[in-house]
Amino acid sequence: MKILIVDDSNRSLEPALAILVAAGHEVQCEIESTRHLLLRVDGFRPDIVLIDTDSPSRDVLEQLCVLTAHNPLPMVMFSADSSSQSIVAATDAGVSAYIAQHIDSTSLEPILAVAEARFRREQKMREQLDAAAQRANERKLIDTAKGMLMAAHDLSEEEAYRRLQQSSMDQCTPMCTIAELLLRALAQ
Repeated sequence: MKILIVDDSNRSLEPALAILVAAGHEVQCEIESTRHLLLRVDGFRPDIVLIDTDSPSRDVLEQLCVLTAHNPLPMVMFSADSSSQSIVAATDAGVSAYIAQHIDSTSLEPILAVAEARFRREQKMREQLDAAAQRANERKLIDTAKGMLMAAHDLSEEEAYRRLQQSSMDQCTPMCTIAELLLRALAQ
């Protein structure tokens, strides 16, 4: 696993680095600030980002939000700040696991595994939610087109649906595309 380390604290990360390298991980880069985080991620393509901070600053959280929007990936934050406000802010920024303690080299591997599993689960749920929203939008588009056909040609709902369906089959085009084209044509 490729790991990008962001060291935003005054602690030595040498024990953690040694554990990660000994476990066969490739530690891609150790940076002292999140200012260039997106560039580093684009350049190194890590599998996970590990952040060590005394307390997540607004700048750190903003950079994590940008990273999450452009290139979501599992992120683990170790912080001495155990306030619920910091934990919520970090998870809202995309952190998969927030550990309110200094890095403990002995538990690093399981923490990374949990963060990666949680990230994958959340990504799958996001994809399912996006697909459901897409289907709902398509149904709404088809229903609107049916209504327009019904009004324009004095058709029943079933007849309007069959016309859309037949047009979709004749043109080998998804029904939602046919509905969209019909709505555009009727709007002109």
